[in-house]
Amino acid sequence: MKKGFTLIELMVVVVIIGILAAIAIPKFQDVSAGAKRAACRSNQRHVVEGLNVYFADNGEYPVINRSVWVDYYLDGYVPQNLRCQEGNGKYAFQVYKPWNRDTYQICSWASDSDCWPVHGYIWNGRFYWNQQ
Repeated sequence: MKKGFTLIELMVVVVIIGILAAIAIPKFQDVSAGAKRAACRSNQRHVVEGLNVYFADNGEYPVINRSVWVDYYLDGYVPQNLRCQEGNGKYAFQVYKPWNRDTYQICSWASDSDCWPVHGYIWNGRFYWNQQ
């Protein structure tokens, strides 16, 4: 009597492995994309909190009504060389001061053209992003 697997048994195992892979791979990609989006949002929070600490230390924001790079203006307040996990874009911010008001509006985003439409941006403490 010979020992081994028949061709049918091997084909059934291959089909089962294929079905499991077809289910698992898209789920893994979704989780990976969600992790990159969460890392980008976390970096944007670092920028906003760094701006708030800068304001607390200096009594004013570094620049008003102009878009600037984080690593140049917030050295010592934000971890340097922050990059988006997906597009490797640098982070930027802008602090707006509307006319005749004492309030400030803060916007933070990653500069990569593929990043901010997918990962979103912060505007006045809220996240906005394309939820496709």
